[in-house]
Order: sequence, then C-alpha cells, then structure tokens
Amino acid sequence: MAAPLFDVRDALVGHAGERSAQDVLTALKGWLRDGTVVFAHLEHAAGIPLLRGAALLLLVDGEVKARRMLGRFAGLASTHLAFQALQHPPADVSTLPSVDDAAGWSVVRAAPRLVASRAWPALGTDLGGLHRRLEHAGWSGIERIGEGAALWHDGRLVAARVGKATDVEAVRALRRAAAEESAEITLDPLDGRSASALHGLAELQRGEGMPAAGIVAEAQRTLFVSRGEADLAVAGGCGASGTFVASDRLASAPIRLPDEPAGWESYRYALTLRGRDALNPMTDLSWRFESQYGPGGRALLEAVGKGDPLDQVARATGTDFDEVRKTVEKWEGDGVVRRG
Repeated sequence: MAAPLFDVRDALVGHAGERSAQDVLTALKGWLRDGTVVFAHLEHAAGIPLLRGAALLLLVDGEVKARRMLGRFAGLASTHLAFQALQHPPADVSTLPSVDDAAGWSVVRAAPRLVASRAWPALGTDLGGLHRRLEHAGWSGIERIGEGAALWHDGRLVAARVGKATDVEAVRALRRAAAEESAEITLDPLDGRSASALHGLAELQRGEGMPAAGIVAEAQRTLFVSRGEADLAVAGGCGASGTFVASDRLASAPIRLPDEPAGWESYRYALTLRGRDALNPMTDLSWRFESQYGPGGRALLEAVGKGDPLDQVARATGTDFDEVRKTVEKWEGDGVVRRG
C-alpha cells in the first residue's frame, strides 16, 4: 500500500488570533515551501461549528501560485481565523486530506478537511435535538457516528449511509450507533459549494469531462470543480471514478430521523391467542384478517410471530420499516400480538 500523501508531521494547525491572515501567511512561508494553506472563518451557534468562508492558497517554491475562495470569505486582512498549513509535493491545485480516507462511503472519503473536526462522546446526546440544531443553523458538512455518516447541505440532511443502509434506515442506524458507550459524534464543517458537489456524488449524478460544478473522481485524487475550474483536490481516490455533477435538489424533502421510540427495530413480538386464530384458516377471524390485510399482511404476521427483531422482519418480507412499525403497533392495540 502506498504511503499516504499527508502525515501529521506535515501539517501545522492553529488560530490566527489578533493577527491577520496575511501576517500568518508571511510567517508560514518560512516553513512551507510547497503545499496548501487554508484560512477558515468559523462561527459557533449552539455548539455547532459553522464554516462561513475559507481561502485556499497553493504555495509552490514558497510563493502563492493559486488562490480560491469558498463561501463568504472576508479577505486576508481578516483576523481571528482558523488555519492549517499542509506540506505536499508541488501541485496544480490546492490539495487537502480527506476527513476520513478509510471510510467505506465514497462521499466521506471525498470530503475535504477544511478545518479541524469537532468530536464528542455520543452517549447521552439527543440525536433528534442535534439534527434540529443543524437544520436551524443551516449547516453544511459531514456528520460521522461510528462507521456511518450523513451529508448535510445548507441545513438539510440530504444523504446518509451506514454499511448497506441508506437514507432513513441509515439515520436510524446512526441513532443506534450513538447509543453505544464508546461512540463519538464528529462534525466536519464544509462550505455550501463543496456540500453541493458531494450531494451530486451521493446521488450518482454522472456527467462527462470537466463539469461546470461538481466532482471529478480520479484514481489518486478527487477534484472539486466550480465554474469549470478546479477549486481544490482531496488526496487519494474516493472509491468512485468519473464525473459527478453538483446537485441543486434542495426542493425535495430532507431526510429526517423518524419520530419513533429509539431502538424499536430490535423489538420482538409473539402471537397472542387472537393472533394464532388470525392465521388459522378454520376461524372466522382468519377470513376477516385476510380481507383487511391481504396475503401480504398474513405473511407479515407469520414473520412477526417467529419472534425475530422487527428490522429483520422488514428485510425478510421486503416491507418498508415504517409500515412494519405502524402495522405491528396496530396489531398490538388489537390484541393480535404482544411484545416479548
């Protein structure tokens, strides 16, 4: 396996304080000959780190060869900016590490680390409450919990993945992961333009050549493009290849954590006497039950009666998770099943 492009010893991370970004850049040039310097304007709202804007400066032989502005960056005369200086071989575009280059989801591997991540123990965190704060703040970025992650674009959760689970089922899995004792929640802020490009990658919105806006995924790097030109590159392949057009699909409903008891997926149920009668073709109840729920309802009741967790029941029967939950709750109220 090839050595990673970035090593912790190659990075200098800090805060400019009262110094301007230009002053910090002048000081950094004495240490950094070839690499990328990022200045970021961060704000915090209810504990949420918001990236208001960033400047990416490409240095070659100690001189700035290219600069790109993301979001609403006020300029190099600004103070109180977070910064990171990253050494790498001479390149044609500012190059950053991934927020997690070992992630299984290409969206996470492609996401640039524009600022230091913020992480805290997940245990005791109300994930629904956190998501409402992210919505209210208009947050863009990557939310990571355990092996899973969610992509946020301007306060909307637009994609999520945990293993093979996606979208709503992935968000449910994130909630389960957050309940584990050793779990951490990590927030990686992004600007809206980068989040839009990642949104296109998540939706596999393929294009050709150099897009007007989006991502070009290559074997050794992932290019983020706007106005037909590269903004930045993320070192290493993301697991996808080709061109992906940035998504502007913000009119559709965002993904939301369902309003349901945490951990309901692991509930197990047993048939009551009434439930057994509903499956007995010799009873009037069986006829009425099948008239109301059809053969699919009968198959679902048989599966629930085996005592398997509801998420396993849903997968085995090919039934939507929400439909399983609502149906079983009704059956419980009707005395057909009881929680075991």
